[in-house]
Amino acid sequence: MIDAMILFAGSSPTVVFSPWFPRQADMLRVVAGCVALSGSCELMLDLFSKSSEDVGDGVAVDATTHLTLSAVGISSPTEWRTVAGQNGVEQLLRFRYTVSGSAANDWILFRLLPAVWFDAVNVGP
Repeated sequence: MIDAMILFAGSSPTVVFSPWFPRQADMLRVVAGCVALSGSCELMLDLFSKSSEDVGDGVAVDATTHLTLSAVGISSPTEWRTVAGQNGVEQLLRFRYTVSGSAANDWILFRLLPAVWFDAVNVGP
């Protein structure tokens, strides 16, 4: 288990991908916590998807939904709809962490809380 992870901004935004994990339901709710940071560091978290047969980094599930950390504390819950066939979501998912800052040695120490998976409720005809 990883309690927290530190990422440096570098000379340009640093991009790191998490390991792939299987889709477990229609919806995914994620909460992250910033433990500490230096300078004006910011972390943006995006959700990517691909099928198990595909190679590469995958594609963004929703280009408009991001989880952003720029201050110490817990983020607001961020939800992604992960229904297969919608928004290009396939069997495998992973996070892309993008870290930026005003200096190359800016860093952020953060952790992801356990994800909550749930099925969407369809109301109406």
